[in-house]
Amino acid sequence: METTIIFCEECGHKNVVPLEALEDKSKPIKCEGCLDILRIVKRDERNPEVKVKKDDKDDTLF
Repeated sequence: METTIIFCEECGHKNVVPLEALEDKSKPIKCEGCLDILRIVKRDERNPEVKVKKDDKDDTLF
């Protein structure tokens, strides 16, 4: 069984989650530390430490 690690945003607990649980959207995944529901945030695969933020406004002056 393949697993992945997801850190809880609330308490910082390191959760080991089976990949099958990520694919099954019917049940939410709860943190083993604080029992809060884990929110899965997609991160930039090339640099997992950096969250990608899109800026909608263009600040170029003409």
